Amino acid sequence: MKKTYLLILISFISLSAIAQGEGSGFGPDHKWTIGLGANIIDNDGLGSDKAFKTSEWNLYKYPIIFSAERKWSDLLATSFSISFNQFDKESLQDGIYTNKDLLYIALDLNGQLYFDQFLLKTSKTNDWLDAYVIAGVGLPIIASEVNGSFNTGLGLNFWVKKNWGIRLQTVGKFAFDHGDNNHSNHIQHSLSAIIRL
Repeated sequence: MKKTYLLILISFISLSAIAQGEGSGFGPDHKWTIGLGANIIDNDGLGSDKAFKTSEWNLYKYPIIFSAERKWSDLLATSFSISFNQFDKESLQDGIYTNKDLLYIALDLNGQLYFDQFLLKTSKTNDWLDAYVIAGVGLPIIASEVNGSFNTGLGLNFWVKKNWGIRLQTVGKFAFDHGDNNHSNHIQHSLSAIIRL
């Protein structure tokens, strides 16, 4: 397990070094993007059979997500996020109903590859849309039990004004160790207000 973490960390460092070596076309005024919003967790254990059974999704008490992203080039970025939520005892969690609510906290470090410029012809100064794929690692903490996860997903940034916009993101989190306390694969959807610094 430690080798997996080390390999992913080395990959991120290598990509960041390559991106810095190539120079940044993003401009010095917009390397950082900060986000604050809400998240929903799908942990019902039903898989793709009922992927959009929203009545079982978790959006309770602490549905907050904070993110900070560093863009290294037009294509590559690294992001860190911390999110809070709660697994509701009245919603399915891994196919069962728990006897109590479970606090959910997640720390995530992800690499992002932007691909919108390959789909839409946009200029660097007035982009209204950023689209990216995600790959990274996470540390979900559920009811004080810590686990690791491999993260992958998609995100869209809609720029309403030059320096602020809205982010829609979906991340699949694949648990390293399937055990008790609902540590298993789950999906996290989020909607955030974002600002470029």
